[in-house]
Amino acid sequence: MQGTKNLVSSQIKVILLGRQTWDLSRCSLQEFEPTGAPMWIFALVDFHWTVLHCFLDGPTLCVEHFDGLCQTPLSVFSSLLQLLRQAWNAQHVKVSSTWTFQQTRPDSCGTVALAHFAHHTGAITYEQAHLFEDLHDSLAVCSSMLPYKGPVGFGQEDEAIIQSLEQILPAKGVPEAEVRSR
Repeated sequence: MQGTKNLVSSQIKVILLGRQTWDLSRCSLQEFEPTGAPMWIFALVDFHWTVLHCFLDGPTLCVEHFDGLCQTPLSVFSSLLQLLRQAWNAQHVKVSSTWTFQQTRPDSCGTVALAHFAHHTGAITYEQAHLFEDLHDSLAVCSSMLPYKGPVGFGQEDEAIIQSLEQILPAKGVPEAEVRSR
């Protein structure tokens, strides 16, 4: 990984925001504990992954929001920005939203967020990151093999299937609390 900046795991966070129908959004900021700057935050906002690069520039908290669709309103991050501002004793906040790599598929937001992260930390070149979305199918297969029991995919088609199953499975004896994870 040429040019990779030294990152420690405490500088990389994952948070959940928005109106997810499963109840993960309740705990998102309650469990979030900011560490020192700089910090990368992968944010799931209403079934869409984006990534934020947060750092201090003198007394200013700077946040670069990378969204492959440029569709996530910055207002959803207001609580998060307040937490960071207080934790880092920042006097000002500067936020920008952009993309370096545009998302071209309806379900590849997480892959595009990873491309932004990998490129901007120096782990991969611009050319590699530009082609990173081509890896989406392989990454999706790999993630489905993990023992993770939470929602995977988050696309509209996935949500429609889950809603249908929520109507069918409880009648077949599946506890309602387990329907979404199945």
